[in-house]
Amino acid sequence: MPSSDSNQPLKRQPGSIFKRLPILGALGIVLAVNVFLAALNPLQKVDPESLPVGHGWAWWAANEYSKPEKSFNTVVFGSSAMMHPLWLGEATFRNEDVDLVVDHRSRCLEEAIKKNAPGTQPSCFNFAMPGAMPSDDYMIMKALFKSDKKPNLVVITLHPRDLMDNTFGSASTSRHYKYLSRFVDTKPVLELATPELWRRLVYQLEQTLFIKSKNHDIQLVASEKLDSLLQPLLKQLPKSQLDAKDNEDRKLAIYVDELQQGVWIAHPTAPYHFINAMDDCQRRFKKSNDAQFQNQTTWLKLCLSTCKQEGIAVLLVNTPVTAPVKQLMPPGTYDRHLNTVKALASEYNCPFLNADEQTHCEQTDFTDWIHMNGDGGQKVLNTIGTFIANNHQLRAALPVSPTQQLAGKPVHRM
Repeated sequence: MPSSDSNQPLKRQPGSIFKRLPILGALGIVLAVNVFLAALNPLQKVDPESLPVGHGWAWWAANEYSKPEKSFNTVVFGSSAMMHPLWLGEATFRNEDVDLVVDHRSRCLEEAIKKNAPGTQPSCFNFAMPGAMPSDDYMIMKALFKSDKKPNLVVITLHPRDLMDNTFGSASTSRHYKYLSRFVDTKPVLELATPELWRRLVYQLEQTLFIKSKNHDIQLVASEKLDSLLQPLLKQLPKSQLDAKDNEDRKLAIYVDELQQGVWIAHPTAPYHFINAMDDCQRRFKKSNDAQFQNQTTWLKLCLSTCKQEGIAVLLVNTPVTAPVKQLMPPGTYDRHLNTVKALASEYNCPFLNADEQTHCEQTDFTDWIHMNGDGGQKVLNTIGTFIANNHQLRAALPVSPTQQLAGKPVHRM
């Protein structure tokens, strides 16, 4: 016969819920570890600016720009559409190899300005970076334009791709933005940087989890500690051929998060070579993407507002665009871009240069659908430099030599 207590409810054993639902157990462990690390805070004694980071394009550029012994009064912004001509044109102008990873000065642009405005002393820095958008430009301004590092003049170059690129996610997904955000309070622009509500919720949740928000910093600190311990042993091992850099490594350097000096060097005598990459162009311009265009236009307005507040003169430049590229764009896309940039120049009272009309570039001035070579680079730099020199508002922003200052002063007679 059944036991007399067979109808009594079974008592749940302690911990049985975690055995039946292991995900709750795992979640409990994660939360416990998070609380422990948050309380311990192993990074509390570490200067945030001294934490190791991936040495990407933004790191190298910011590192050079921030050096106390260097001073630049003119900064050029843009994507690789301007990075390439500045870089390759610089090698052609200097007639020597130029390593853009560590050398961002544009003597070619300086000379183009001084040639048409004698007595001025421009010192030009190339802050154009692969895949950069106005959101990245804004982060650079907020992170670096402080005290003696604030330039007199900013040149914001804009290819249609720089305001609307269908392969670009949102501002917060940019590797440049991620690096620079460690120096900028991004809370006021959170909604703009992450337009999708669900992404913002995920971001805010991650910020509350120590093991998620600080995992990259912890990994880098641990990696450097381990590397310092193993380095004496590794130095004794023979070098591997896999460590050697070949041309394919250099081609891919534009996409990587970790760069090394010497990986990309511009040569002054490089032979003409054109890559037909129109499939890449089609991906970027497959639709007009009004939402992204409006989003990046708002970032551009923030850039212009920041410069206005800081007393920095601005030149807006529409960069050269070839006819085949314009034909691939959705109808009205190019006109939307051009009219918007013109309207912003008028709204913020800053000069506008349509280098697409004035530079007169040919296909032989390009290496692919968007990037200019050394010859094209010199053309566009000369166009920009001449425009700056001949525009009173921009020329007045540049410092002048002591002799020019004396020449401009009235003579007081006894």
